Amino acid sequence: MKIILNGLLLNKRYSGVESSIENLALSLSRHRKETDETIEFLVPYEWKHSDIVSENFSTYRLHVKAHIRLLRIIFEQFILPALVIKRAADILHCPAYIASLLSPIPVVLSVYDCHVFTCPQFCRITNLLHYRLMLPFSLKKASIIIVPSRHTMNELTCLFPHTKDICRIIPLGISPLFKPIISVQGKQRILRTYSLPASPFILTVGRIDRRKNILTLLKAFKLLKKNKGDSFIHKLLIVGPKGDAYKELVSFIKNAGLEKEVFFTGFIPSADMPIIYSMADCFIFLSFHEGFGLPPLEAMSCGTPVIASNTTAVGEITKEAALQVTPDDLQKAAEAIETVLSQKTLRENLIARGFTLASKYTWEQNAQLTKQIYHEVKHIKR
Repeated sequence: MKIILNGLLLNKRYSGVESSIENLALSLSRHRKETDETIEFLVPYEWKHSDIVSENFSTYRLHVKAHIRLLRIIFEQFILPALVIKRAADILHCPAYIASLLSPIPVVLSVYDCHVFTCPQFCRITNLLHYRLMLPFSLKKASIIIVPSRHTMNELTCLFPHTKDICRIIPLGISPLFKPIISVQGKQRILRTYSLPASPFILTVGRIDRRKNILTLLKAFKLLKKNKGDSFIHKLLIVGPKGDAYKELVSFIKNAGLEKEVFFTGFIPSADMPIIYSMADCFIFLSFHEGFGLPPLEAMSCGTPVIASNTTAVGEITKEAALQVTPDDLQKAAEAIETVLSQKTLRENLIARGFTLASKYTWEQNAQLTKQIYHEVKHIKR
């Protein structure tokens, strides 16, 4: 059995979906070889990482400018169907929402969330047009649909009832990179590299979009500064690439006089994130809507106590090990931060429960369950 894994989304812009595709590929390459199973990973030539190769796994680079959405769509919809025949493939895995609609072989489709239908106000217009048009057809094309959480499955099957019988939940995993880092030299390097203050800090991670609800966090942070005065010595560190909320947040920070209290780092490579997480006294994630939510679990893996939204998949995933709050309640968010920072017993409890919870989510398990899906599709009568 030969599986083609479509990695054309791995080009110049990296987000949670791109990281998930890459980690799935790495884990599939390391997973034990089945009798007649081979996997071929299609990536654009512009992907900067090294080829992933193992006994049953190979990487095939395609000369397509995949960062240009239109060119990627044309390739996936009109060239990829012919390519899977040429490569003598049995199954095509499309791990990024959109199926190759003319594929002559069965398609496994990964869908991470339903944002374009459930909260379109948070979506870029290009994504809204692309996914609203293509996702319904992709769902009809799929033999099996993989989702990362029960929340996403519930939303998807409510919007598209015909997907109920073919939807399977496979949680995402946490990279082994994420673990507590206590190296003094490593921490000093991070402070120098990203021009960060040596003060203790609160951390949030994610693309700076309105959906991530960082404005509520800033308001809660401002409230704490006002109420606690000079006794509140923590800074706020915001890690992630600029998105549609960035200018609004900068304006708020300036008007609130928080320029020396809040720091934007931009995108930070995964290799440096474990140190960032480990240095934080508290991690807070107030996102309005998530299909899964990796950053809270990454923070837990690094021994950082977590405050998280009690809604959507974040509420589902972190329920066992985070102090949860309603995402738009800035008063409760401020109280949660103060509580986590001041109550040693609670902190220790959250850290211990965080380690236990995060250890359940591995890419090895994700790869194993994904391979089971491939074998399930192989035996579906068509």
